[in-house]
Amino acid sequence: MKNFTCLRRFVVGFSLLLNFSIALGQDALYSLSLDNQVNQSHLVVEGKVISKRSFWDANQRNIYTAHTVEVYKIFKGQITPSNIEIITQGGIVGLNAEVVSNSLRLRENDFGLFLLKNNAVPMNGILTTNSIFQSVGEQQSFYKYNLDNDSASNALKTIDGITSKLYDTISQITNTSVVELKTFNVDQHTSDQKTINTNRNQTPIIASFSASENSAGTRSILTINGSNFGTVQGNVGFRDADFGGALFTNALDSQVLSWTDTEIQVEIPQHAGSGNIRVTTDANGSINSTNELPIEFAQINLEFNLGTGNIAYQTQHIDNNGNGGNTWTMNTDFNNSQASTPFELAFETWTCESGVNWMIDPNTTSNNSVAGDGVNIITFNSLSAGLLGQCISRYSGCVSGSEIQWYVQEMDIVFNSNINWNFDTQAPLNTEIDFQSVAVHELGHGQQLGHVIDEALIMHFSLGGGEAQRSLSEEDLMGASDIMTRSTTNSVCNQTVMTFSDCFTSNATLSANDFDISSEFAMYPNPAVDKVFIKNNSRVIVDDLKLYNLQGQLVKSLKYGNTSTKEIDISNLSQGLYFVNLNTDLGEVTYKLMVR
Repeated sequence: MKNFTCLRRFVVGFSLLLNFSIALGQDALYSLSLDNQVNQSHLVVEGKVISKRSFWDANQRNIYTAHTVEVYKIFKGQITPSNIEIITQGGIVGLNAEVVSNSLRLRENDFGLFLLKNNAVPMNGILTTNSIFQSVGEQQSFYKYNLDNDSASNALKTIDGITSKLYDTISQITNTSVVELKTFNVDQHTSDQKTINTNRNQTPIIASFSASENSAGTRSILTINGSNFGTVQGNVGFRDADFGGALFTNALDSQVLSWTDTEIQVEIPQHAGSGNIRVTTDANGSINSTNELPIEFAQINLEFNLGTGNIAYQTQHIDNNGNGGNTWTMNTDFNNSQASTPFELAFETWTCESGVNWMIDPNTTSNNSVAGDGVNIITFNSLSAGLLGQCISRYSGCVSGSEIQWYVQEMDIVFNSNINWNFDTQAPLNTEIDFQSVAVHELGHGQQLGHVIDEALIMHFSLGGGEAQRSLSEEDLMGASDIMTRSTTNSVCNQTVMTFSDCFTSNATLSANDFDISSEFAMYPNPAVDKVFIKNNSRVIVDDLKLYNLQGQLVKSLKYGNTSTKEIDISNLSQGLYFVNLNTDLGEVTYKLMVR
């Protein structure tokens, strides 16, 4: 195995401001123009998602989801039935799941414009209809309508004026007449909604809100205070990080914990990003908050229905390789390319700074298929237009009481071979895209982090023109630390827990000299909740004791005193990993402490 070692560091950070003209967008995407997408499409339609179901492909290699879309208008192409099936990557089948970064994400009742190509997924009779399609450009291929303000947004851009701009632009590109299958007047609906908003007597009012933790997908609870919410549960919307905050994403019904006329408590959903929130009442009254909710990090959830509606479950890592974690294997051509060095730098960033126990196999493989085959592959391949890279996480689960426990069983990372990459440590040219930045981001998805809306963070939904991001921020590490806490302490589905990576452990337990004094002390309990005790077995002289968080910040400092057992109050510390540093007459020793 390739084991990554590095110098002692609590936080290593640097920013490279790069100048390149290619627009980098959500996650590992590059922007596609509307005319480019229309020209690549076999079918362009307006429609609404009315149902969906997930399935294994014919080869039992990957999970896909079929979305049934009711078509209203056809701008390009022909279909016989009024309903079509759109196939997207990822989904849940039984107790197996797959999440693919950059894959088009659709929910029931999503309404907008779809740009589609003929399906290439091996179906083997899974769906009987001939009207089966895939997206052109994944998340950029769906322009979701916001009928309240007459706009349409995909992952990277918003077009104001659905009929005046979007319709007209597409008609000019196709030079064909629109075929209407079902009547739906966008302009009339927008006008009617404005009238309803104006005449509404019981507009809800948001007076204040506060969160138990500013994170998404972590079961953090947001409490909203105000009036006119009604007594029947409505919806709470958050700025959607996958759409750069242009649209709202609603919390699941199961995530709304309580709803009264004056107070709402809701779990912050996984796709929530920084921005204002929206409350929509059962009577269809809605209000957007004037203040913004900051989201520091987000974690991937799996939404599963046990018969009482969808529930969002957290994921975690386990020991998959018998050495405490996961082993990745480079495709031979990838390993021999210039990409291997910047990838290993990105890899080390996560293993040595977050502690995720990943290793790279010294042996390579000629295998280039991204599939559930027991190999965590790192490779180049042709990807859909607009994609720079994708991380595929595969999960297994088990039923535990009334919940499901999910763990990562396999991962793949694939980079688009048709991109003019910059593999150098220096700034890329204007025509190049920085490979290491994309690799760090995609590995973040493997770590089980989702998108945020904060350009200073690795998991920001976009890089922005002229800059690249290669180093982890405090917020990135906070999200990773939370995942590692449960991955190294919670045994799920009778699986062995993950252990911390070697380079992370060596950073945390270095002594100041060759004499190992760690055996002279005992620290218990670990993990701890309110108090932790350090026993001085041989009465070594200890000058002081310091506690650091994962980001290297000093959170507590105190004199040890002449005592055999020192009690430390940690009741004010947040959950996560800390380092306890003892400065003794024989040198320094540092221990890892997990606070629950």
